Amino acid sequence: MKKLRSFTLLAVVGFILLRFYPMILLGKTSVFGDNYSLMVPGKIFIAQNFLDGVIPLWNPYIFSGISLIGDVNQSMFYFSTLFFVLFTPTLATNLTVIVHVLLVGMGTYHLIKRLTNHSIYALLGGILMGLSTQVSGSINNLSTLQSVTWFPWLALMGLKLGKDTKYVLVFGLLVLIQFLAGYPQHVIYGIGFAVLLSGFYQWEKVSFWLWLKKWFLATVFSLLLSAAVWFPFVEMLGDSTRMTQSLDQAQMGSLKPGMMVKIFFPYFFDKQSEGIKWGPSWSGQPNVFFYVGNFALLLLVSVLLDKKQRKKEDWFYFIFVVSTVLFSLGEFLPGFELIQRLVPLFKFGRYPSMVLILTNLGLIIWLASVMTRVKLKPAMIKITSFIWLLWVVLGLILLYLVRHDFAMWWTELDQLIGNRLSQSTFHTLARDQAIVEMIASNLITAGFLALLSLLAYIKKQKSLVIIFIGLDVLVHTQGMFYFAPKQIYDYQDMTVFKDQLKNFQYRILTRDSNSPYTDYGTYWQAMAVREPFGDSFIDDQELQSYSKLIHIRDSYTPNWNIVHRLPMVHGYATLLPKDYSAIWAQNDETRINFIDFVDPSNPKLQDWSVKYYLVDRLFEIKENIPFKLLAKQGQYELYELPGVKPRFRFSNGQPIEPEEFQETANRISLSFNNTAEQQAIIIANRFDRNWMASLNGQKINIENFQGMQLIRTVPGMNKLILEFVPVSFYLGFIISLVGLVGGVMWIVAQSRNPRHHHA
Repeated sequence: MKKLRSFTLLAVVGFILLRFYPMILLGKTSVFGDNYSLMVPGKIFIAQNFLDGVIPLWNPYIFSGISLIGDVNQSMFYFSTLFFVLFTPTLATNLTVIVHVLLVGMGTYHLIKRLTNHSIYALLGGILMGLSTQVSGSINNLSTLQSVTWFPWLALMGLKLGKDTKYVLVFGLLVLIQFLAGYPQHVIYGIGFAVLLSGFYQWEKVSFWLWLKKWFLATVFSLLLSAAVWFPFVEMLGDSTRMTQSLDQAQMGSLKPGMMVKIFFPYFFDKQSEGIKWGPSWSGQPNVFFYVGNFALLLLVSVLLDKKQRKKEDWFYFIFVVSTVLFSLGEFLPGFELIQRLVPLFKFGRYPSMVLILTNLGLIIWLASVMTRVKLKPAMIKITSFIWLLWVVLGLILLYLVRHDFAMWWTELDQLIGNRLSQSTFHTLARDQAIVEMIASNLITAGFLALLSLLAYIKKQKSLVIIFIGLDVLVHTQGMFYFAPKQIYDYQDMTVFKDQLKNFQYRILTRDSNSPYTDYGTYWQAMAVREPFGDSFIDDQELQSYSKLIHIRDSYTPNWNIVHRLPMVHGYATLLPKDYSAIWAQNDETRINFIDFVDPSNPKLQDWSVKYYLVDRLFEIKENIPFKLLAKQGQYELYELPGVKPRFRFSNGQPIEPEEFQETANRISLSFNNTAEQQAIIIANRFDRNWMASLNGQKINIENFQGMQLIRTVPGMNKLILEFVPVSFYLGFIISLVGLVGGVMWIVAQSRNPRHHHA
């Protein structure tokens, strides 16, 4: 046991160091996707408010104001927020990533240990899950990573439901934690997987009615305890464009069938860190399939082919894996639209391939179970050894061709096939050289590590089996990461036009790399598709310094504006209010997370108090900018849009000049003298029914005026207080608190009755 503990510690520390050495040893951090534009700025904003003693239920700085408590993706009350309160954004991001990789590994370890009672292969399962393609891909969105972490823990508690009454409440608490983590779709998947696993393993051990009773109670506690989270989320979801998205939009992120080759060769079509992208992944986002190593696949195929070693659970996991893979095909699966119509969840959600996280977990559990009992037959060993050795030899031959006179070989092949390569719109000498080199490296590494794993397994060296399989998965997922200097999250020195923009009466519009407005999509695409596959402005120097990314951030590209509390009409969020989206819509296509385009000449900008137009000249701008230039700083230019009305104004358009003014995330306090005896004031903030107002101590209504707030006033002095009071959140919080107290009391009562304490 001492040796096992020592090996376990060394293995976990070793793989964490190998995976995250740029973070741990070089002071770098991971950067890509939603983390940079949504998660990290949101976390910083929340942490800033917490330090100011404010719980920011409302975000006034994007979309002219939007509910923050309803946007569960920001995971405000999840424990990772504390990292951002206590530490720098870089350290907080790194801690969040590493802690959750460890947590998902630990959960998988304990789940497999319970199912197999085998520590060494449970350790392998934990390592494989922590290094898996699905967890690795989730690191680019902290809320996704936080949420997938709790899948194995939910499954474990689901198995324990029949043992002790307290696990009914513990399961509900885990559902609450996963909901707080920030990705609601995963909660449904997590509960479904836990029920399925529990049903299979406990079907013959407990009575059906007792099993059903336990799960009914677990469902009740889950709903009660998480009410504070899902009440405001459901309200915001109902008011969002997600409810009106098309079936085609809901199918976004479907698994392309050709990507299934990645189960053998993960980098066959793309390698993010090297900017290679071709084949099925050429257009759109690359699919992340699952990978457990070719030796692991050999064991699974062997047990399916061998009646003597095959068990009922092998068929269970096989059917589960096949079913979830088929579902992940989404738009490529005949009849998928019928599934979407029958199950509303799949119409409102997106990314059918997201279910592959459960495929990955199920495959790892199955593998660990098989490794405790399978014995490979000599014929199978010979056949697969020959195949893997052939891969290595073939890979070495291809690598030789790439490194020695590839142009000659390419030209001869082109002539042999009738100049189809040279006349192709895609194929070039440089691209094909990169593709062949990628395929060669796949063949060599996949074959070589599979052979090492097989040799260790034959020699019954379990520790080496863990090391080689773990290295196999690590090598074939490390290319999914970009590691950048910690400066990419350091925002203290961002001072571009800060004095001019700090005007509570006006908003700004940004013009970045494409058009007003753009997000970071252009930059990420340029990173993921580089020469020779695309005309990218990302070079080796940029991948060391990330100076262009920092430059884009410094122009307050959403959502970095919220870090500096600069209000905009645009932004980036999990859910886009459909009434606000309709104001700026350019066509009938529904947007989910952001407004596609805001023309700086749009007259609506005047009503919504957008006075400043911030232009970034780092990228080529072809159109003329017909506005007054206020200031210039390096490649940044600040323009003034004409005829803009102030954010706080009388109904005749005249600005309010407050004698007192104070604004926080959830509250606005305004004192002004209505000398002209105007009947109402207009506040160019997005109307939301959860805002409450009082005038001179008396409650008054807030009216919806063209999507903005209109408030009736009185002559003379007016003391106006507006507060964001999300009733759904407070009601949900009370229900959650009652559920927690009631659950604890119920468990105490049950524990005093021995007949009910154990199943």
